[in-house]
Formats: sequence, structure tokens, C-alpha cells
Amino acid sequence: MTTDQLHKGGSTSEGGALAPAFALGRVRPGRAGTSWRGLTDTGGWCPNSRPLRSLDLLNGIDWRPNVYNQLGVPPVLPRRRKRAGRAPTLADVAQHAGVSISTVSRVVRRHADVSDDSRQIVLESIKALRYRPSTIARALVSGKSNTLALLVSDIGNPFYPQLARAIERAASRHGYALLICNTEDSPVESRRHLERLIAHGVDGLIHASVGKDEDVLTELVDERTPIVFVNRRPKSTYAHYAVADNRDAARQLARHLLKLGHRRTGFIAGPKYAANAVERLEGWLLEMETVQGVQPLVSEGGFDAVHGHEAMRLWLESGHPPTAVVGVNDNVAVGAMDAILAAGMSIPEDISVAGFDDIELASSRILDLTSIAYDTEALAERSVQMLLRAIRGSGVEPMREICAVQLRVRGSTGPVARSGQSSSLAHMLAGD
Repeated sequence: MTTDQLHKGGSTSEGGALAPAFALGRVRPGRAGTSWRGLTDTGGWCPNSRPLRSLDLLNGIDWRPNVYNQLGVPPVLPRRRKRAGRAPTLADVAQHAGVSISTVSRVVRRHADVSDDSRQIVLESIKALRYRPSTIARALVSGKSNTLALLVSDIGNPFYPQLARAIERAASRHGYALLICNTEDSPVESRRHLERLIAHGVDGLIHASVGKDEDVLTELVDERTPIVFVNRRPKSTYAHYAVADNRDAARQLARHLLKLGHRRTGFIAGPKYAANAVERLEGWLLEMETVQGVQPLVSEGGFDAVHGHEAMRLWLESGHPPTAVVGVNDNVAVGAMDAILAAGMSIPEDISVAGFDDIELASSRILDLTSIAYDTEALAERSVQMLLRAIRGSGVEPMREICAVQLRVRGSTGPVARSGQSSSLAHMLAGD
């Protein structure tokens, strides 16, 4: 039998129809004039035999002689099938569309050097297969993941979800996705998050709660993964940050209470490792010093409502509580309000209360809380712009911005009682 007969579908002398392997284009027939030696020998070898290649298996061909039939013609194996549950790849789209992988790649990357017809065919195949480009593969090629990460100390603090939402919007406007990590103000947690984020190739970091973990940042973060600080100012002099003017904010709040006649005021402070807490206390004390006869009280605590409640409870039990209280943030102020109401007193008739951050509930009828507000959207946009600039250029000089604040006066603060204390407060102190 000649090779032409084999190519046309001829059968062996024993009736084995194996020529379709050639007809399907899976195997190239022997060159003209080539003799097929040992065709009747088991395990015969073709003249154009060659070592096994991985591409052959992918194409459904096994060239190994021990699977040959009497003619030495390789059998046709089933074409590779996509594993169940496996996401479609560029190769799958290329095969479906009948184009090269490079053409699919150019369509996915929106290159102009693709004909309209080819682009349409590829897009239809992408839709049919539900193909989604691999961000990991794209990052390996481009060196960019188009992903930023935000670190916050306590996502349960109402201020941080507001900030995170604003930063996510700003990042999205610039074509970036945002990951959010909760550090619990713990260096151990910060290290764990940072190691994973850097290993996954995030383009940059925004840290809203730097404090005890600043040494960890210095150790792990370099110019390859730029970082911008927001909300809390870092100790490092060579750092990018966008923060609120916390000292001025505290002075505005203190000035407001002094104008209302309060002379015995309390400040429930935050932890000393947090720059914003320190700056707020400093500003409040500076303003109190401008008026004679003021008795400032300070209680050190944390950033949550529990600390606010406990500090206020102790002041009430002392028998001579302040007539106005400021929480280091709205969360702490809410805790103080709860302790005042639990003692049967009124706000602001007995004790005025104010805070910082102007969380969304501060303006509700439930709280009606006097607070310091920041333009969170502007702060977020500025921090993202700083980060993107640092990502695009190495050796960028430190970028720093101090954002203005605004006092929003509501019903939780009022004039001090003329007698120095209201009737309900007098009854409480008398034990009635």
C-alpha cells in the first residue's frame, strides 16, 4: 500500500482502517518516494519519527513506537478537554475563535493592531466562554496589579468605613481596586497583612492608623511598594501623608465650650502612640490655657465607646464631674453620652458632650452630636493622588498636606447651668 492510499483512507491488509489519522490532518504523511520500512512489524518506526513533544500530547498525538500499529501510524487520541471547573484561558478563546493566542491577547489589551472582524470574533468567543483576564498573569507581564491596599486599626469604628468608602471611590476613579485590612493597632497583625500584600504585588499602600506598627513598616516597605499615610501622621520625616489639622480642630471645639461658659471640662484622650489623639489633646489644652480659672480634666483611654463610658462613669462617681466632656472621637463621645443617660441626667442640660470625626450618626436625631468634621472625600482623593504619583515615579520628594476642619454645632452642647449644675445633676450628686 502506498502513502497516497493511506492518506485517502486505505486500510491495511488485515482490514485495520487507520488512514483517517492522515485525513484529519493530525499526522503528516511520508514524503513522496519514501519507503515505509517495517510497516508490518509490531512497533514499526516511521521515517519521519521524532522524540515525543509535549505539544503532540496537547494535540492528541502520541508518536511513541510502542503504541504504533502494524503500519507504524500513530493513533488519533481524543482532543484535550477542559477540566471541569477550570476557568477558560487565552488558549481556549483562541481555539474557539480560530485565531492565534497573540491576537486574543491584543484584543484583551485593547491594542489597535487588530482588524475589526477579528476583534468581533474574539469578543464573541470571550462572551461565549465567559473568559475573564487573569489579573495575576497581567501583573506578571506589566509589573502592575492595579490594586491598592488600605490598612485601618478598627473597621468597627464608624469613621473608618466612611474613610474606606471615600478612598475606594477615589481609587476606582483612577482605575484601581482597593483591598482593606484590619490591623487592630497590632504590629503582629500589620506584619501579617503587609507580607501578604507585598507578596501579592499590590501597587501601593494607604495606612490610616499608623502607630505601634511604624517600625514594621520601615522594615518591610520600600520604594517598590510606596505608602501614603492618612488620618494619623507618622513619626518619619521622609513620608507622604494627608492628615487633618487636629490641633486646630481641638482648639475650635475648646473655644466653643469656653464661649458657652464651661470652665470645668473633661477630655477623654486616646492612646499616646496615635498621633491624631496626641495632637487633639495638645490643641485642647492649649486653648484652655487662654482663659483664667479653667479646670481641665484628662482621662487617658482608647478609641472605643467602652473607654468613653468608663471615663465618664468615674467622673460622675467622683462627686464633682465636668460640665462639658470632649471625646477623642465620636465613638468615645457616644460612650460618655451613654454613661450620662444611664445616671439619669440630661444632655446638654446637665453635661455637654462633643467629639471628633463627625460620623454619619452624629447628625441623627438620636445623637445630635456636636463634632469636628473633615472633608473625607477630599482627604481620600488627595491621598490616592499622592500614592499614584509615588507609584509612577521613584525618588519623589515627601508629599504632605494638612487638611482644614469644620466645627458642626448640634444639640449635644449648650450653655453651662447658671447655678453651675442643673437640678437633675444636683439630685444625682446628693444621692437622691
